[in-house]
Parts: sequence; C-alpha cells; structure tokens
Amino acid sequence: KPDKKQKEKEEKKKECAMQYEADAVVVTVPLGVLKNGDISFTPALPSWKQRAVENMGFGLLNKVFLRFESVFWDVRSDYVGYASSVHGEFYMFINLAPVTGTPVLMSLVSGSFAERLEAQSDGEIVAYALRILRRIFQGAMSACVDARITRWKQDRFARGSYSYIAKGCSGDVYHRLSYS
Repeated sequence: KPDKKQKEKEEKKKECAMQYEADAVVVTVPLGVLKNGDISFTPALPSWKQRAVENMGFGLLNKVFLRFESVFWDVRSDYVGYASSVHGEFYMFINLAPVTGTPVLMSLVSGSFAERLEAQSDGEIVAYALRILRRIFQGAMSACVDARITRWKQDRFARGSYSYIAKGCSGDVYHRLSYS
C-alpha cells in the first residue's frame, strides 16, 4: 500500500503530466530528474539504462551571491578560502568585482550542508554567510545590500547540480547513458 508521501507524489505527477507519443525521442534532462522519477517512460527504459541512472552519483553545489556597499577584501585576489570543520560550509568566496564591476562575493556550499541550507530562509542563509565573513575579515566589512541564493535540489527541473562517478561505478556508465 503506497504511503502518504508516495500518494502526494503521484497526485503531483497527474497535475503536471503531459503525454507525448512518438516513434523515437531524444531526451536531455538532468540526471537528478531521472533519479527522482519525475519522468516516466512507456515502455520503461531498458533495465541496463535504469541501472546506469541509479549507479551514477548526483550532487549538490549551491551558490550564495552577496553584494556589498563597497569592496572590503583584496580586489586582486580571485578567491578567499575558508577551512571549516563542517564539510561544504561556505568553503570558498569568489571575488566577482573584477568581472561584474560591482562589489560581489559568490560563496560555494556543497553536499549535505547545501541540502540542509536549502530549508533555511534567504535571511538565515545570508546571516550565516556574513558570520563566516566576519570571522575571516575580523569584522572589517561594508554592509551587505543584496543577495541571491540558488537552491538546485528544490528546482524540479534540476534536482541537483552535477553528476559524478559514484563509488562502485565507472566512467563507462556515462557512455552507456548516451546509448539509444
């Protein structure tokens, strides 16, 4: 008997369902969409292709863009690294000022940390990032005036950010996924 979460997923699929019929089709969607079961195929994908989808790894890398009143970091430095005991926690701030002409730092968050962060509000995420920057720059910062945050896991057209060769898998799986 399907559980409540499964029933909700099925109902959502019915709401968004579109049906296409063709003799052949080329499907190019993110691996996360396939792994999440957001698309169903009739007839089903061959078992070897389903195994390839299941065996590939799919990860999460989100970005937090912070725009400040003025540059307070060394504008000649491309990156500011942060060594945290928490894996994936705002580990790099990339200086976008040279390429955007505006005082912007883009931070990277990854893995399970990024997934937990997606559940937080923009305000909470920005406050967290600013706490890290205050530690790095010992409080000498201008005010943050705007922020943008990606949430790739929540995006139903992505469900994550990148594929990788998971443990027990090989690069050959990439090639198998491309076969018809």
